[in-house]
Amino acid sequence: MSYRTHKQPLGHATRGKTAAGRLRRLDRLLVVEAEALLRRPGGAFVDVGYGRLPTTTLESARRFRAVRPDLLVIGLEIDPERVEAARWANDAITRFRRGGFELPLLPDERPVVVRAMNVLRQYPPDAVADAHAQMLAKLAPGGMLAEGTSTPTGALMVVSLVRPGQPTEVVFSVNPRRIPESPRAFAAVLPKDHIHRMVAGEPVHALLEAWEDAWSRTQPASTFGPLAHWVAAGERLMERPDVVRRPGLLRKGYLLWRPVSS
Repeated sequence: MSYRTHKQPLGHATRGKTAAGRLRRLDRLLVVEAEALLRRPGGAFVDVGYGRLPTTTLESARRFRAVRPDLLVIGLEIDPERVEAARWANDAITRFRRGGFELPLLPDERPVVVRAMNVLRQYPPDAVADAHAQMLAKLAPGGMLAEGTSTPTGALMVVSLVRPGQPTEVVFSVNPRRIPESPRAFAAVLPKDHIHRMVAGEPVHALLEAWEDAWSRTQPASTFGPLAHWVAAGERLMERPDVVRRPGLLRKGYLLWRPVSS
């Protein structure tokens, strides 16, 4: 049996730079937010554009298999040399192959979570919607696409969690030990479909303006440390209807936003 392919994978090779632990915080969030999906019998996790080495894919496999030990994990790369470099890691439930946004999968490979991190930032803005559509079309019913950008260490990260037929949630993630001086630091790691909208009148611009205001107004909380300041500003921001009230996640360095335009 062979998996379905196009003549060429959809997309182009990324710079491929990654580092151990870069996506740790996203993995931890998905274990909570997508636990039911990861536990689904026959489900698969697909990692699109894992880079020169399969490091972060294998780290995710280890974390997600704490939820479901036999979870199928599939890593896709356009560059055949990167696929060859990951060949040593292939086994019955871990598969690396050439592919892109078209997700070349076998009929019994049903992706419940698809991840495409630090991939689309290298594309023009008008390519994002089509890439999302290609990946969403292959999701198992109720599945989730996680697409976004992080700093090289993963200390700052913004990820869109896209579920067909549901409002998109955008996750702003910060390492609680490395709180930035201002929420505007997130502007540098916004996903492609938001970063070009950082102009007055756009929802993401309004959010960061409101966050900056909340940050300023809660400055006294910084007396108790950067994390206390982050929490105080986040709690104030949660008064907005487009910000999800999840205090427990906020204390762990996550803030969830539902863009009005989604």
